[in-house]
Amino acid sequence: MAAISCDSRNREDGVNKSCNLGFNTVKYLSEVGVKELPRSCILPEADRPNANITVGTTLQYDLPVIDICGLEGPNRFQVVSAIGRACQETEFFQVINHGVEESLLSDLMKVAGEFFELPMEERNKFISEDMTKAVRYGTSFNYLKDQVYCWRDFLKHYCHPLDKMLPLWPSNPSDYR
Repeated sequence: MAAISCDSRNREDGVNKSCNLGFNTVKYLSEVGVKELPRSCILPEADRPNANITVGTTLQYDLPVIDICGLEGPNRFQVVSAIGRACQETEFFQVINHGVEESLLSDLMKVAGEFFELPMEERNKFISEDMTKAVRYGTSFNYLKDQVYCWRDFLKHYCHPLDKMLPLWPSNPSDYR
């Protein structure tokens, strides 16, 4: 895919609707010096979560913590049930005893950060409005449907089957694959 040129310097809100996909990534908006959130990234007040919460209110969330080492033993049903409950009730959970070394997690965070520091042209090789693409960089999940874009960028890529997916991943930074 060719790099997408999205120049928003001529727009008051930093959003360039003449860009091929009609959006700019958060990283790009930051790079061109946008000082305020573009209107396209602001939820209407009525749609904001916790809109009735006032400044200074402490929010309390109980994030489920799931020990997945039990997936390999006689407690598999309980662990799977706990994951299902967490997905239904809070939509988030923390996984412990997953067996992934801290050094690998640290390396992953480092190389992911390097990807987001690449020049715009390099990152934009992975921009697509096709939500089913195996590798995709962007700001919102569905650019064609979303009325308000998320104020964050993401890089999504499939991992399975690894031998088929790995060649599709970014080759830059060189340690990414």
